[in-house]
This record gives sequence, structure tokens and C-alpha cells, in this order.
Amino acid sequence: MSSWSWRHWSLGAAVGATAALGPEAQGVPGRTPQGTRPGRPSEVLRVPADVATIQAAIDRARNGDVVIVAPGTHVERIDFRGKAIEVLGPEGAARTILRSPDGGPVVLFRNGEGPESRLMGFTIQLGGGDFEGEGGTVSCEPFGGPVASPYLSDCVIERGATDFTWQGYGAAGLDGNAILERCVLRQNWAFQFAGGAAEGVLTMLQCVVEDNWSCEGGGGLRLLAGSRVEDTVIQRNGAGPCGYHGVYHTSSGGGIQALGAVELVGCVLRDNWVEGPRELVGACVDEGRGGGLSAGSAATLRRCTIFANRLQACSLAGGIDGGPTLVDCIVQGNEDPAGTYAARTSFRYSDVQGGAAGPGSFDADPLFVDASVGDFRLQEGSPCIDAGDPSSPPDPDGTRADLGALHRPAGTPPLAVAWHATARLAAADPTRSEQFGTAVAVDGDTALIGATRNQYDGQHDAAFVFRRSGGAWTEEARLAPALPEAGDGFGAAVALDGNVAVVGAPLRDTVGMDDGAVYVFERASGAAPFVETLALHPHDQRQGERFGGALALESGVLVVGAVGAPFAGFGEEVHVFVFQRRAPGHWDEVARLAPPPYLWPDFQTHFPCAVAISGTTIVVGVPGFQHEFEFPGRAFVYERAGATPHSWVLTSALAPLDTGVGYAAFGWSVSIAGDSLLVGSDRGAPAYERRGPGLPWSRATRFDPWEPTQVLVRGDQAWLAGPSGVRELLQSSPGAPWVEVARIGAPAGPLAADAGTLLVGAPGEDRGVGACRVLARGPQVDALGRDQAADAEAVTLRGRELGAVTEVRLDGVAQPIVRQSATELVIAPPPRIPGFVDLELVTPQGTLLLDGRYPSLP
Repeated sequence: MSSWSWRHWSLGAAVGATAALGPEAQGVPGRTPQGTRPGRPSEVLRVPADVATIQAAIDRARNGDVVIVAPGTHVERIDFRGKAIEVLGPEGAARTILRSPDGGPVVLFRNGEGPESRLMGFTIQLGGGDFEGEGGTVSCEPFGGPVASPYLSDCVIERGATDFTWQGYGAAGLDGNAILERCVLRQNWAFQFAGGAAEGVLTMLQCVVEDNWSCEGGGGLRLLAGSRVEDTVIQRNGAGPCGYHGVYHTSSGGGIQALGAVELVGCVLRDNWVEGPRELVGACVDEGRGGGLSAGSAATLRRCTIFANRLQACSLAGGIDGGPTLVDCIVQGNEDPAGTYAARTSFRYSDVQGGAAGPGSFDADPLFVDASVGDFRLQEGSPCIDAGDPSSPPDPDGTRADLGALHRPAGTPPLAVAWHATARLAAADPTRSEQFGTAVAVDGDTALIGATRNQYDGQHDAAFVFRRSGGAWTEEARLAPALPEAGDGFGAAVALDGNVAVVGAPLRDTVGMDDGAVYVFERASGAAPFVETLALHPHDQRQGERFGGALALESGVLVVGAVGAPFAGFGEEVHVFVFQRRAPGHWDEVARLAPPPYLWPDFQTHFPCAVAISGTTIVVGVPGFQHEFEFPGRAFVYERAGATPHSWVLTSALAPLDTGVGYAAFGWSVSIAGDSLLVGSDRGAPAYERRGPGLPWSRATRFDPWEPTQVLVRGDQAWLAGPSGVRELLQSSPGAPWVEVARIGAPAGPLAADAGTLLVGAPGEDRGVGACRVLARGPQVDALGRDQAADAEAVTLRGRELGAVTEVRLDGVAQPIVRQSATELVIAPPPRIPGFVDLELVTPQGTLLLDGRYPSLP
């Protein structure tokens, strides 16, 4: 299983979240990589378009098929009947609800189903037991039969109840050996001897378990031997008091009851409680144990935070009861009697309330950012930073492991970076390239640049291929459809990946007017020319859809944005189509994504939609999204949750901070790379990080140029572009804040980057003829230092490519260079009053400016 670290995320954001969301789940048990599913192609059954009910679709499906369910409330019980199929709610749990028709179970996996039986994107609610098996809302175990291990992702399981006298046996939420990813289990109640939210041999990744209750044990989870729970929040769950039919029972594990060899990694156990039973007259009959966790010596916790768990009446140990092994953990703020853990030798390299006898353990304030709102990030100076077991894997920043679930990223970004132009690309025949640079893409030594003319001038649009050889770029080809159409917008969007080039023509008339098309060009090798192999159209294409207005391409997956015709007499819908490449010239439409249709036409552009893809995540920017009669926009995040290429599920909707202040156009541009996401608007560009459960994308940094902003992120580099130019951002280590390190002054439009090359489109240059600049990084300043012992206090600049500097200026005055190399440059300025100054490094390619925002010089 992949290792994920949480950064820049407040746990409090998870409270009330619709679904627990997280990173790609390559390596999760049962997950088959896309394209490796054996056997015949999957048949897609749509409910209710093709089949009236979900159960009827399951009954018709064969192994490997996909059932896609429209949003709405579906009141029916579904039984997978042992089939290895995917049942998918692509609009997500917030809009696709499964509800019990009679108070019994909602979903049955009672025929030994395995991980190839998948349920994704649903809220499953109001279930109960049925005395034919174990479990309330989701039951994976018949009496006397095999226990199933299905896969559930992006689901909410809520408000279930079980009682072995009235409502059946087992956990109220889910009972069985399921694999759960990005799921929320909440408000489930077990009035019997079972887990409140879930019980079984469970595998859980990036989940939230909150506000559940059980009579006896495991108010949140009752984990059987072999369970593994990773990067999950267990909060506000409770156990007891347990007096049942005149018999009193011990209550234990308000958050988790672990029975046997169980592993918890990167989890937060917060605000859970336990209460022991008492007689009617008030005397305690037994003692509740472990408000946060009750576990034996076979259980192991790594990188966990156990905080503010409580004991109610008739209870002992609000934090941890039993003898589990803890490594790199924080156990603080719990209601525990003094000295509860002092003799524990199984607590190692942990910050433990009252201390512990294990090696590397201590008792100190962990200095959380704000524990009162669930922000368990570590402040600078926390004793938990770099205090983990030396044999533990290092943190993502490469340093020794921090304690607790949320590590603090280390690293210092450079103070400034210089960029210089290496080429200015333009069409060989400028009369045929109006608005050259409307869209740009680059992959290695190949660049693809779109140029769209005025749709009424009778001329044909085009896209241009440039190739780099020996450092020089030359125009290699002018791409156009085999059957060109004047004013079809060909070149309004482009994408390039290896030997595949894709060009959108969103104004092309195919079935009506402005329905659009996407043209695919492929080459046999990097040296061969691109040849048109296909004109793509969606199934059931509609007039005015403007298919092809936005494109994203990665590893044979093509994402196409379209803005549909007005609905209900006003506004416009956004549809996003996902295509999978089977072979050269052969692409299958595998998904149609439809953000909620509360839109209004964006009169600033014909194509109010932006798309991006990274791995198994797609982002859709909708700048015209309406909210309370304002148009702040949204960015919608989809995850591929299953094995088939059809299984894309809406998992998050990102909104701007100021949803009610004018027209924000949030989603004007979107870009994603791994766990970093940028969203452009005309009110700034927030950066998001995906580092925690509950809400996968937390706002990490916000940048505020008050202008339309194009965004691009590639690894630890990011760029913002607008009328005032380009700003480069850098992240010193995964999860660290983004810091501005460079500015490039010329007006800028679309961006593309690869292998150290940055393309900046400028379609408005030369009175609309357009151009595209190719930029490369130059000198970089990492640090400034002063020689306090020197008579004339020397200043040392450290960085890279400093040997190219020809002049150094302080506040515009040239300074003598004392010593210079590629990594170091020393100047000796005259004494001056300390303060902030402008520092300029002049190179043949341009000037690097530290403009007074950095530490003062002498």
C-alpha cells in the first residue's frame, strides 16, 4: 500500500464532510490497474436509462460489467449475488442515495464476494439487520456462509441500527471483511455486542469514522485480527454504558476495539469516549475501558495521534486501554489517571502523557497548530519534529520521522530564480496564424501551438508543430482537419503526450451548429510526422455542445470538455467526456462526467470549462457555476475508483473563499500534478494539497493577483499567468507552502511546461497575430549571508549558475564583485543602515530581481 502523509489540513474540515476523500489507491488490495482486467470488454448498464432498477441491472450483468446509476434517491435493497461487477454512482455520494425499503439491510454481499465486487459513489442509509446474516446497512456475512470482502469507495454509510432482539445481528454500519477507501461511516448505532460503524477484518484507507455508538465495544470500529487502518480519522464515537436485558457488560474502545493483530498507521483518534454500566440506583457495576482505543499486545500503532479522548462515569483510561505497541505516536490530552502509561515499554519514540518507559519516549506539549479545531499539524519548534524512531521511514521531506499523523515539512526554497527567453515562436506565414498561442502544449522536444482566427473571416484555423533540435525550434508542420471548416475553432485547445497530438474544434458544425469535434493526430515515432487518425465525437452529440473546448491527455486517457445547450430555458450545462485509447486510431468513450447543472453563460469566453488529469484524478473547472445568484465558479474533482475505465466518481467540489462577492470565475484554469492542485480565477489562484482524510484537498496557499489567472503545476514548480506576466512558485518539499521565487513581466496567456522548458502563449501580441515565448531557468539565489568579522562586511550569495552574473546592483547601484563561481558570488558593499533593499543580478539573458521582500543587507 502506498504511503501517504498529511500536510496543510485541518481535521476540523472533516466534520460533516459528505465523503472521505484521498489519494490514488494504487496498491490497495483488490485494485486492478486500469487496462489489465481480463476477459471480454465490460458492458455498461445504465439505471434507469437502460434498466429500471439497480437490482435488475445487477441481475442482468455478468462478471466484469459496470452498472452506472443516475443521481437521486433509490429505495431498494441490492444484492450483488456473488458477481464481480462495479456498481457506480458517478455523481457521487452527495447526489446518489441508497435507502432501505423496510428497515432491513440496504446492500448484501452474502455470496463470498471478493474485491472485484465494487460499490462506489453512494450514500447508503437507514439500514438494519434481518436475522439472515450479520450486519445492518451493509452486510457481508450470511449465517453459516463465507464472509465477503468487497471493495467500497467514496461512499457514506450512515444512520444504521442493529439490535439482536429487534433488528438483527452485527455492526450497524458494515459487517464483514471489506476494503474501504475514502468512505465516511457516521451515526450508526449497535444496541448489542458489535461495532457501531463497522466490524470485521477491515482494510481502510483515507476514511472518516464519526459519531457512532456501540453498547459493548468498538463504538467506531471493532477490528478483528488482520485488519489494517491507514490515514483515517476516528472521532466522537462512544461505547457504553452496556446494560442489556438485565445483564451488565463491560464497555471498551469508544473509538476502536482491536481484537488480535491489528495495525493502525497515520490515524487520528480524537474525542472518543467510554462509559461503564451502573445499577439503577447509580452504583457502578463494571468499568469502561479505553475511550480512544482498547487493544491487546498484538496491536500496533504507527504515526498516530491520540488526543482528547474521554472517560465517562464508571470508566478507566480515557486514552488507551491494554498493551498495544506504539511507535512514532502522540498520546496527549486524554482523560487518563496519572501514571497510566509510565511503565509501558511498548510505547517507543512517542510523546506520551505522563511519560513511558519505552526507548525514545518523552512527555511534552506537542505544540499542535490548533487542537481545539482539530488542526494537529506541528508548529515550528515542536519537540515531536524529527523525534521518531531512527529506523522508521523518513518523512516525505527526507528528514527523520516526525511524531503523530501530520508531519511538518522541512526545507527552504530559493530566494529567487531568473528566467530568460530562449526563443519566440511564430508561424512561418503570419497571415495564416491569427491568435497564435491560443493554446499550447509541450512534450520533450515537440511543441504544439493552437491558432484560432475570427470565426467570421472565412479562413481556416490551425495548430502548429514545432521541433527543437540543437537548442533551436523550427516549425515542422501545420495541422488541419482532412475536411477543414472555416471558423470551427480548430486549435482552441490542444494536448500532446508522446506520439499523440489532440486538437479541439469546438465550433465545428457536425450534427447541428457549434456542436464541435476533436481531432487526433498520431505519429509512429518522434521523428515521424503527425497524421490525422480520427475525428472524435461523443455518443448522442447535441447541437451547441461545443465539444472540444478544453482538453487534457495523459497515458492514453483523453479528457474533453464541452458546454452544452441551455437547459430549462437558461444557463448552460458542462459535460466532460473521458476517452480511452485502445490502439492507434481507436478510442472508446468510457465516461461522461456532469457537474451539477447550476450554470450561467460565461460571456467572457466561448468555452467556460477547463480540464486537467493526473493519474487517476480529473479536475473540471467551471467558472460560470452559479451560487446564490452570484457566479463564483467551482472546481470539481473526480477519482477513478474501480478497475474499469468507466469508474469515475465525483468526490469533491472546491469553491472560492468569497462565494458572494461579484464575479470570481473560479475554475477559469485548473492544473493538477500528483497531490498538488491549482485553480485559477479572476480573484487569485489558491493552491490545494491532498494530505488528509475527510476533505482531500485543503487550501494550502492563496495568491491574489486581481486578474484572470492561468495556472500550471508540475512537480515542485508552479506558474501563474495573466496580463501582468508570469509568477513562478516553488515548493521546498511535499506539503510545504508554495513560495514565489520569480516574475516575468510580459503579458501571458496559456502555459505549458516539460523537462525544464516553459511555453507561454501570447495570442494578443502583434495586434492579434500572436506568439509563443520559450523560457528557460537561469541563475538561482538560495541564500544570503554576511561576514560579520570582515572590516567591510562582505555579502555572500549562494545558489546555482551564479557564474553567469555580469553585474550586481543594490537599489540600482552597481557593486564590486569580490569573488565568483557557479555556486557562490561575493560582493563588498559600503556600510549602510540595515533595511530591506532591492538586489539585482544582471546576466546576458536577463535580470534576476530580489525586490525588497527578502532579508536586509548591510
